[in-house]
Amino acid sequence: MKLLSLFIILSTFLFSKEIEIKLNPTLNKTTNYQALVKNHQKSNGKIINNSLEYKFSNTLIENSVDGLLFSWKIKSISSEEKLTGVSKELENINEGLEIKFYTTQSGIYKSVDNWDEILEFFETKLKKIEDDFWGDPQAKQSVTALKKSLLKPEQLSEYLLQEINLIHNFYGATLELNNQTTNTMMIKDNYLSISLPILHQSKIEFKNKQYIFEVNEKIDQLRSNKIIKDYANENNLEAVQYSNSQDFRFIYDSNFKLLNLEYVKSVKINDDEMEKYIIISIDK
Repeated sequence: MKLLSLFIILSTFLFSKEIEIKLNPTLNKTTNYQALVKNHQKSNGKIINNSLEYKFSNTLIENSVDGLLFSWKIKSISSEEKLTGVSKELENINEGLEIKFYTTQSGIYKSVDNWDEILEFFETKLKKIEDDFWGDPQAKQSVTALKKSLLKPEQLSEYLLQEINLIHNFYGATLELNNQTTNTMMIKDNYLSISLPILHQSKIEFKNKQYIFEVNEKIDQLRSNKIIKDYANENNLEAVQYSNSQDFRFIYDSNFKLLNLEYVKSVKINDDEMEKYIIISIDK
């Protein structure tokens, strides 16, 4: 009986162990990754699909009281579309870019450390495109538009940091192994600019010397429909049919080094829709 009780106690401990998703990187060790980004957009009946593949390296270059400083270098970019001329140059504009960013000791993203270098990188790239395609009205129009949209840190952040934020999104979280967590949060929606209830479910497991961490987030549809309807009535707006969800699946090694990440986001507003699919994996 005592042995059985001990087994039950040990089993309970093993299956409900609390763990922290925490980075344990090695200084000056480089990890190479490949990323695939697919976008689908339907707006006003027009459908746009595109995909992009690129390779990058990530290296811990400093470990100090300020946190962990990483160097993220974009090495090569390719697309399914066979672009030529200025379109190809613009598609590859990030090639060769280095982003240095700080995280906490756990791996929570903090800030970019080299905005001046990044801005200079894009200014140089855009100037070269301008010179190479001098007299081309399409090139001039494209470069002018990019100068307005890219050459400020606050605008560059959304454009450049998507994958970095995605990778570091859940570092620092403390979870119970093999236990599904479910909760609801009120969060301001980026598309409708009103606060909506978000259902969050997550679970982390340890299998074959790897951690598998899955997260599903979506709006609480019934409650959100009422909030959206009331908001539309109060502001004399047309009724809106809206849904928003995102799914994450991380695979880490036993030290929480990222091995694979899959991310899917889906947003629908009436007849318009947007879907994004990202997969990041070790480049062997």
